[in-house]
Amino acid sequence: MLGRILIALFLSSAAPHFQLRDALGGTHNASEWAAHKAVQADPSVREADVAKYAKDYRYTFPLLLDPQQILVRHANATITPQVAILSPEGKVVYLGPIDNRVVDFGKARPRATESYVREDLDAILAGKPVPVTTQHSVGCSIPRNIK
Repeated sequence: MLGRILIALFLSSAAPHFQLRDALGGTHNASEWAAHKAVQADPSVREADVAKYAKDYRYTFPLLLDPQQILVRHANATITPQVAILSPEGKVVYLGPIDNRVVDFGKARPRATESYVREDLDAILAGKPVPVTTQHSVGCSIPRNIK
């Protein structure tokens, strides 16, 4: 089952240089990445499955395939789903879940009481330091491409 998606929010084009294909065969690079936010990080997931997933869930943005895990390694992501917020210089300023709705496997709050990504992005946009730099993520481990 496909569900191993790393969400990465890049605040500028200072992400690592890459050229990745999307699930429909298009090619994308770091300079256009700021406007998009989904990467398939599991190198064992078939391209056709990613394309079907994107279509089934009506994604309106490219779902990038990262079999060499360029972005995964840059953000040091380990769990999916997981958000990485990068500074304009390309430094990871936050890595963790979007909010605290999921407590553990099979255990979730009806509503989030803390919104880590919103708080950090609000602080960044206001020119302040991010209040939260990491949080424990609940999900599946990202299989590492050990080449």
